[in-house]
Amino acid sequence: MVITEVTNEMVPQVRKFLSSRKEFGFRRDWDVVFKYAWKQENFPYGYAIVHEGSVLGFLGTLFCERIIGGTSLVYCNLSSWVVDDNHKGARSLAAALLAPALKTKNVVITSFTPNENAQRTYEKIGFKRIDDHQIALPTVTSYLGWGKKGSRDVLSRPDEIERYLNDKDRKILMDHRNLDCAHVLVRDSITEQYCYMIGMKSPLRLRRLSLSSHTWLARFYSRWNCFNVCYVSNPVFLAENIHIVNKCLWKNCSSLALRYDARLIPRRLSVLQYKLPTVRLCFSSADFQAGDIDDLYSELVTDNMY
Repeated sequence: MVITEVTNEMVPQVRKFLSSRKEFGFRRDWDVVFKYAWKQENFPYGYAIVHEGSVLGFLGTLFCERIIGGTSLVYCNLSSWVVDDNHKGARSLAAALLAPALKTKNVVITSFTPNENAQRTYEKIGFKRIDDHQIALPTVTSYLGWGKKGSRDVLSRPDEIERYLNDKDRKILMDHRNLDCAHVLVRDSITEQYCYMIGMKSPLRLRRLSLSSHTWLARFYSRWNCFNVCYVSNPVFLAENIHIVNKCLWKNCSSLALRYDARLIPRRLSVLQYKLPTVRLCFSSADFQAGDIDDLYSELVTDNMY
């Protein structure tokens, strides 16, 4: 029984193993684990426990190279961690699947969607929580009288946005262009200052409503979605222009609400915003703060886990 890197040759075996696991339910063909624009040949798709030619465990790794906190380093998001519980030997090696990723030089590792067992393991080896809440606010308030400043524009088409981005943000756009992401740019045409934002849209969820009102409102809200912020290039500039950004989200993205991890935007955006609980785990070196880490290059954007 060995732990090995998952290369192209092993992908069919791992797909078959994942498809057989009841933990995940029905998943098409697991392309979200094995096909993404930033895949580099020198990093594996993950690590697998193999015994007598059969895959008994897998930990997915989405490796990329990023600049975080002003430092160029390896970033790795963990996903799809599962082991065959019916095999005692595989269970004993479950935690060892993490070892190869942890040994990577200058690496920041994140896990945004761990189950309870994974959470306990991460915390035992030093993973730190990077957020304890999210912020949500309505976008409809953008129609209550705020107009845009004369030199400010908001764009939502990637082909229009690309020309105004610096090299770092242009690479981010290209890496995420073919995913189910929404892109928004607010810019000042005179100073050329801008904020580039990426988000994932998820259905609005209704709670604590009576059955009769739930049916009527569910039909109405089905037209709309929640815009979940994954990346913000300039939170200060966004805060200054949140009303015209919200107007774009309402009009062009059919987003009734905007939601984000609190670390991504430190400034208050609206008097109507409110807190939501969240669980986010992260392992990083002491040189990096939680605010340096966004939600890009992860299963949150490859599979829309919001």
